[in-house]
Amino acid sequence: MSDQRPLISGFLNSASRFPDRPALAIQDQEWSYAELLASASSITGTIATHGKGRIPQLVGVFGHRSVVAFSGIIGTLLAGSGYVPLNPAFPAERTQQMINRAGLSWIIAEEESLRSLLTVLKQIDEPLSILVPDLADAGSVNLASAECGHHQLLGREYLLQVDKVELPQLESGQLAYLLFTSGSTGIPKGVKVTQRNVAAFVDVMVDRYDVTENDRLSQTFDLTFDLSAFDMFVAWERGACVCCPTQGEKMLPAKYVKAQNLTIWFSVPSTAIMMKRLRMLKPD
Repeated sequence: MSDQRPLISGFLNSASRFPDRPALAIQDQEWSYAELLASASSITGTIATHGKGRIPQLVGVFGHRSVVAFSGIIGTLLAGSGYVPLNPAFPAERTQQMINRAGLSWIIAEEESLRSLLTVLKQIDEPLSILVPDLADAGSVNLASAECGHHQLLGREYLLQVDKVELPQLESGQLAYLLFTSGSTGIPKGVKVTQRNVAAFVDVMVDRYDVTENDRLSQTFDLTFDLSAFDMFVAWERGACVCCPTQGEKMLPAKYVKAQNLTIWFSVPSTAIMMKRLRMLKPD
């Protein structure tokens, strides 16, 4: 075992110190640290119980800027696994390659993207457990007719609450996440990122930008992009809130910054260049 601190320890500390403060904001809805922890820990309990104590090295998260996607990431890390972000908008063949190359046995998915996922899964031979926390009734989905009868679908009724959330014990070099390249050369290549590396990065960033529980950070990067780690883990390390703009809101960043009372904005430089040209950048 390693004495390194788990990456998710920052979120748990913030949930203990600031349970009622907002941890996540999507459109007009916010989730407190207590609410997000409850959602995530139920995913952790389900993975541990239905996996019969065998914790997978990696868990896929099939979603995009939803509470299921974020709680899936937190729940996966609480279980002691690393996460593999899978974008529902990616071509099915590319996602199939990513699932196979990562050797996944578990995927957490949002109900909104389930139809897209089933298109992917019918070409996956190895049986997978698919947890859809916001699906009211797993029996309402006919996997056999979708050519996915060899996979197991778990809906909301399978979620198991955890009475006491504990930090996972990490092996040396344990992964935080596995990201895949664009596949421009033909086959997406997996890039392993360890918990030690991300935690060290977060420690530097929270001090450099003096992040506190009063901050509200933008989340503009796709979860399949490395910079999304800044948005999430820097905020959660200090009890701040992660604010997720829609695609349309990202096109009007000045309006979104004001509406959400953001204190930290992180995006590609072209956004700031566009704002300057439109004379949207002003002092403060």
